[in-house]
Amino acid sequence: MFASQKKAKRMRRLPPSQTSTVSARQGLLDSLWITLALLFVVSCKPKLESQPPSSPLPTLPGQPNSPLSPVVQPAPPPKQRNTREVRGVWLTNVDSAVLHSKQSIEAAFSKLAALGFTTVYPVVWNRGYTLFPSPVAAKTFGAAVMPSGPFAAQNRDMLQDCVEMGRKYGLEVIPWFEYGLKVPANHPLFKQKPEWFTSTNSGTKTRQDGISVAYLNPSLPAVRQFLSDMVVDTLTRYEVDGIQFDDHFSLWHEFGYDSATLDAFKKSTNSPTLPGTKDKAWQTFRAGQITDTLAQVIGAARRTRPGLVVSLSSNKYPWSLEQHLQDWPAWIRRGLADEFVLQNYHASFDTFRADLLGYKQTIDNSTKPPYTVMGLLSGIKTRRVPALDIEQRIHSSRAEGYGVAFFFYASLFELIPSGETPTQREGIFLRQFASPSYPRRPGP
Repeated sequence: MFASQKKAKRMRRLPPSQTSTVSARQGLLDSLWITLALLFVVSCKPKLESQPPSSPLPTLPGQPNSPLSPVVQPAPPPKQRNTREVRGVWLTNVDSAVLHSKQSIEAAFSKLAALGFTTVYPVVWNRGYTLFPSPVAAKTFGAAVMPSGPFAAQNRDMLQDCVEMGRKYGLEVIPWFEYGLKVPANHPLFKQKPEWFTSTNSGTKTRQDGISVAYLNPSLPAVRQFLSDMVVDTLTRYEVDGIQFDDHFSLWHEFGYDSATLDAFKKSTNSPTLPGTKDKAWQTFRAGQITDTLAQVIGAARRTRPGLVVSLSSNKYPWSLEQHLQDWPAWIRRGLADEFVLQNYHASFDTFRADLLGYKQTIDNSTKPPYTVMGLLSGIKTRRVPALDIEQRIHSSRAEGYGVAFFFYASLFELIPSGETPTQREGIFLRQFASPSYPRRPGP
């Protein structure tokens, strides 16, 4: 018999005066039980995602709490103890003063080392000039270093400053030959050696790309020799850890119509007609000329400094081929890259992930894929990237076993969104890079 039925029978046996007293007392007990039951149900109900957590997410031992609540946890350190996870940053001479003095270089290297970074890519070839004293540049077009600026100061050698600070703070220094085949149209090299430059099918040798630029012709032996000599000289005189070429080691897809390239194409294809810019055979041929030039430069570099890291960087494929004649999967197949950095700068995280996964599919068939780094945009003057967006992409990249590199230093701590502070940005790296990176990178 149910308890409520038993209780009703007992109450029918009581006198009327006692019945009313018991009823009142029982009503209070029933109300109390109902209240306790409701409290139990509420306490067991799951919290909504929009509610803040009852306690902050755990942080790694010894690391300060960040004012930003982390939405992702640090990825584990690399499993292979004989490799190094790359945590890099590009050091630019545009929108940044980080390379302007030895003091500013030391301050940056000290900070990066303390935050867990491993690698710096200082620009050394920009707007047609070296940013360190180069006898090859002086011999070729009369300017040993970029004139009228901090790099031309008396007794100044920016690259040597970077090498010294790299050794002091344990950072790899990989000079970045940013401008590749591109030279400003007002540059002395373009004026002195116009025959070194390629053209469009209308004969135009310049193009607007922020500034008016011209493109060195990768089909010419003299151009290949100049680039090789510049790199070999750098490796001979400086104890750097590698070299890097990026998406500017390329031609805009409308270029390549100089006589030398056309004659070589016609000879290889037996084609008497002038190819269109989107002709697949013509596209493949011009991309092959760039690959061959890169192979010659890298071959000279490896002979000069066996074991150096060759870092190559580009955009998503096949866009890189269609727009800039960069067939970087061919670079990988030919073993030109020890490290490949995919420039994955999208504002949308979904698009970022799509490019990351697309890259994986592109290199799946590679017999020996290079060490992979995701190039992340930490901000520019016109686009300030929130700290949590950066952290989410670090986490996503590391989960795939990839390193990360940030474009560029000034946007890590200076060109930041309103309401954020440098300390908050530093918290990202203290969390994500808390585990040590091992003392050497994968070899060639």
